[in-house]
Amino acid sequence: MQVWYASEIESFAKVFYKPRDKQSKSDHALLVKYLGPAVDRFKALTDEKRTEFRDALGAYVGLYAFLSQVISWADPDLEKRYSFGRMLRGFLPTETGGPPVDVGRDVALHYYRLEKTLDDEAIELERGPGTVPGIVAVGTGNPEEDHVKLSELIDLLNERFNTNFTPADQLFFDQVAEEAKADEDVVLQARANPFDTFALAMKSKLADLMIDRLGQNRDIVARFFDEADLRQVVEKELSRRIYEDLRGDAA
Repeated sequence: MQVWYASEIESFAKVFYKPRDKQSKSDHALLVKYLGPAVDRFKALTDEKRTEFRDALGAYVGLYAFLSQVISWADPDLEKRYSFGRMLRGFLPTETGGPPVDVGRDVALHYYRLEKTLDDEAIELERGPGTVPGIVAVGTGNPEEDHVKLSELIDLLNERFNTNFTPADQLFFDQVAEEAKADEDVVLQARANPFDTFALAMKSKLADLMIDRLGQNRDIVARFFDEADLRQVVEKELSRRIYEDLRGDAA
């Protein structure tokens, strides 16, 4: 249907897969810019073609995410189209013509970066003979670290980053945490790894969940990807909440 062009995907990928230390506040605006033409072309389709495209895109994104659990893809173009398509879904108007809504849940963790990036930060689970390592130490945290309850995360962000999030925005973070805790891969990683290793693995998962909820709270998602310092706080506190809850369930 020619909703997107290969050149737009390539431009999008250069920003989307940029190393973390080279990211800037303008990157989110660039991503939206590269998605814009595809959104306009989608709007120009007939209602029948819109439904057909939306269904096909949803099938591709869902199938790719599912198969990524068991297959290491050798074709980076498939990964680029997946990332472009997944984010595009959050910008497409609904079938009734209204604004985008939460586009639903993918079934598992997947490769968020291309293989080159994954090689730099590969995380492997250590599997024992049917056992899961327990907590081996307590009281080793730095007393100067900020450990906040998730219910206080909004206040922390408002104070530290001059955001204007409201108590209603807390529900957004609650939903992200609950969705992550329902993922079997997240559960296994929490029960088999120390927190630092778990938190590293959660970075891509939390980014995925944020993209999924782009239509639900665009302000939070935009600031999450635009501001590295804010993102680090959100990643840390959400990961800690998820980790402690899952380890408590296991105990």
